[in-house]
Formats: sequence, C-alpha cells, structure tokens
Amino acid sequence: MTQRKYALDILQDVGLTGARPASFSVEQNLKLSTDDGELLKQPTKYRRLVGKLIYLAMTRPDIVYSIRTLSLYM
Repeated sequence: MTQRKYALDILQDVGLTGARPASFSVEQNLKLSTDDGELLKQPTKYRRLVGKLIYLAMTRPDIVYSIRTLSLYM
C-alpha cells in the first residue's frame, strides 16, 4: 500500500509541491522551547498538518522522529 497521493496532497495543502527532499528536515537532538519564537497566528492549521503527518508516519518510519518533535509543541 502506498501513501504517495496522501503525501502529495499534504504538500499541496501547505504550498510545498516544488520543495526538494532533505536528508533531515529537523536537526537531531534539537532543543526546542515554548519560550522561543513567536506564537502561531493560526495554530489550528499547524495542528491539522501535524495530525496528517502523524497518520502518514504509520507507513513512513523515516519521518517519525521529525513528526514526534513537531507534535510535542501542539
């Protein structure tokens, strides 16, 4: 079973269909903080995207670490 169409739909939703693949999209051992950076103007969009990525991670174990890191700050 493939998730190619689902992954392409996610990329289209966030406007990244022309993006190039990267070996690591998130630094390993990255220390994020809830005190750094600006608050999101629309956190619902972020939560929806992370939810879609969590579903995608069931068939893509290579992206689990990045998605886990993102989901910690929902």
